[in-house]
Amino acid sequence: MPITGLVITLAGDGQTAGQARTALAANRSLVLGEAFGSRVAGVLDTPNESENRRHWEWLNSLAGVVFVDVVYIALDPVDGDPAMTAAYSD
Repeated sequence: MPITGLVITLAGDGQTAGQARTALAANRSLVLGEAFGSRVAGVLDTPNESENRRHWEWLNSLAGVVFVDVVYIALDPVDGDPAMTAAYSD
C-alpha cells in the first residue's frame, strides 16, 4: 500500500484555488492537512501502485494545482500484488 506525503501548491487565484481545494477534499484517498499560504499538506493512501499513479496524474492535471511536491513515500510490499512482490524480490 503506497503512502505518499505531499505538499500541494495551489494557484494564487482565490476562486480556482478554492475549487481545487474542494476537489482535493472530496478525494477519499487523500487526507488534507493544514494549509500554509498557497500550499496544502496531504497524505495519499492507495491500495496499490497503479492507483497511486492514477491519483498522481489526477493531482497534476487538476485545475488550480500549480505543483505537487513529494516529501515522503512508503512502498511496502503487499501480498498478492505481483508488481510489488517483484520489486522486493531482489
